[in-house]
This record gives sequence, structure tokens and C-alpha cells, in this order.
Amino acid sequence: MFLLSIKRGTGQDISTWLRAIATTDESTCPICGNVHSDSISVLNDLCDAIAEIEKTAGDMKVVPAAFERELQIVDEEIQYLSEKMSAIRRRINEESGKYQDNADRKYTLNNVARFLGRMEIAIQTYDRIGSDSELEQKIQEIDTRLSELRKIVNENEIQKKIKAALRYIESEANKIVSGLDAERPDDPIEFIIKDLTICVKNASGRSDYLWEIGSASNWLAYHIALSLAFQKFFQERGEISIPSFLVFDQPSQVYFPQKLARRNEEDSIDDQANLKDEDKEAVQKIFTTLSKYIMNTKAKVQILVMEHADEDVWGEIENIHLVKRWRGNNEKLVPVEWVD
Repeated sequence: MFLLSIKRGTGQDISTWLRAIATTDESTCPICGNVHSDSISVLNDLCDAIAEIEKTAGDMKVVPAAFERELQIVDEEIQYLSEKMSAIRRRINEESGKYQDNADRKYTLNNVARFLGRMEIAIQTYDRIGSDSELEQKIQEIDTRLSELRKIVNENEIQKKIKAALRYIESEANKIVSGLDAERPDDPIEFIIKDLTICVKNASGRSDYLWEIGSASNWLAYHIALSLAFQKFFQERGEISIPSFLVFDQPSQVYFPQKLARRNEEDSIDDQANLKDEDKEAVQKIFTTLSKYIMNTKAKVQILVMEHADEDVWGEIENIHLVKRWRGNNEKLVPVEWVD
């Protein structure tokens, strides 16, 4: 191992130095120190290659000091322009904010201008009306009418009237249902206006809805009682435009022939006869209730009943009149000529 050292300032290149060593000692290699027969030729090739590199390196001139100063000036100018660009960006952002503020202010000023315009028109209208006694009188009349209407549409008063009307209808329905074929004729009725149904309260205070009570005879009794009670309420108040008649279609259908059809064929004839009498009595209660209702309302209401029950059921009841019997000869409720 050896160290190659070329002193600075000698002006001697490496290739020249190697060639000089080779000429002084032809048998010893200046690189490894061994003796080679062909060392001179190999060394010459190496020196030629090094000389080529040295020539190329010599072409590269040292950067002059003026270039360094110019580069520094350019860097300083770049820094200055960068700072100036940042300042311009900040100014743009500030101006954009001011523009938005001005736009908002302009929008607010437009609203103020419109408000002032409406106010001016209102003042002019007020001045014009204030000098017109006829308009003042009309305004007073309108205010008076509004006061009257407020009393009519007062929510508290409306609720009071609704409750009073319901209590009256429930009271009348209780009186009517006591004469019909209901299982609990003496229990008070409550009409639920929101659900359009009724509750029946027992002595302990329990309320049973109509669908919980069951039985077609109960449903029929309460429907008839409520229909008659509502009609009486309407007719006693002449300002309510409700037709003064009611129509019932076959109310006896609840009792016969359905109940007889449900009886076992093994039942005795006497049991069937008793059942028929019970059903007949229940239907008679319906017509008797309708007759009493007509008398109590002093014939303000007309009741039409379309019924299959024979005359032996209702024939002896007061205020019941046969209008038409649609049996035989192809006579029906709807005349044939209407169909044709």
C-alpha cells in the first residue's frame, strides 16, 4: 500500500509524474512496486487515459467572482418579488372582504329604502282615511262586527256549547234506550264525539265501549236512541238546517228470523213459540219508542220505517201508519219503470 501525493503549485500532472517515474526505473511498477516485463506498455495506456481526463478537466474554467455577485443579486430580487407578491395577495383578500361588506350594506340599504317607501304610502293612506268620516264609520262598524264574531268563535265558549249539547243528547238517549231491548238500559251513556261511538258506564264507574258490549240487540237499541236524541236536539234549534225526518231499514232483522234460525231443531214447539213472543215484544218496543218520540216532539219529526214485520207486530201501536205494501204483483220499493 502506498500514498500518492502531488504538491499544489508544482504544475505537474499525474500522467506526467507517472511517466517520469517509469523512465527512471524500467523494471519496477510505480503503482504496485512489483517487477513486470510489460509494465511500461500498460503504464503508458494508463497515463494516456489519465492525460485525457486531465485535458477535459482543464477545459473547465473557474467560475468568476462576478458571476457569484450576479447570482446573489438575482436571489435578492427573487426574495423581493416574492414578498411583493405576498403583499399583493393580502391586499386582494382585504379588498374582497370590503367588497362583500359593501354588498351586504347595499342589500340592507335597499331593504331600508323599501321599508321607508311602504311607510310613506301607509302614512299617506292613513292621512287620506283620517279625513274621510264615511271611512271612519265603516271602520268602526267593522270593529264592532269583529268583536261580535270574536265572542262567537271564542274557543272556551265553543267548548262549553259542545259539552252542553253532548250532555243534552246523552240525557235524551238515556231516556229513550230505557224503553228498548238493551241489556243495561239504566246505565248512563257517554257519547265520544272524537271516535263517534259511545261508552256505557256501570254503577262502579267502569266504562264499556259499544264494541265491547256486543249483541246486535244492544247495538240496535243504542243506535236508535242516539239517532232520535240527535234529531230532537237539531229540531229544537231552528237555526240548524237538518232534515226533519229519519229512515230506519228493517230494524226487526236483529230479532227474526235470525234467532229462530239459530235455534236447535230439537227445541220444543213451546220454546220456539216463547222465543217468537220475546222477539215480537222486542220489535214492538221499537215501534212503541218511535210512537212516543213522535208525540213528545209534537210531530216535528217524521220517521219512515221499511219493515218486513207483519201488521200483527205494530198494527195496534198509536201513530204507526201503513203507507205502502210492496208484496205481490211485482211491486217493489223501487218502481219497475224507474229501472227501465
